[in-house]
Amino acid sequence: EPRTIKVGLNNGSNVEVLEGLKEGELVVVGEVTAGEKSSSSNQRGPMGPMMGGPRR
Repeated sequence: EPRTIKVGLNNGSNVEVLEGLKEGELVVVGEVTAGEKSSSSNQRGPMGPMMGGPRR
């Protein structure tokens, strides 16, 4: 069920939830729409596609 929460500190990776959730509740922060894949190869970061692996 969608609901409004109150957030505190946010460092771009983690967000402090002040109100609106109980400990142990699951949070969905995005959704897959028709035509999108949910694989990690399709994830995008703020600067474009996310890449992994060792530096060359």
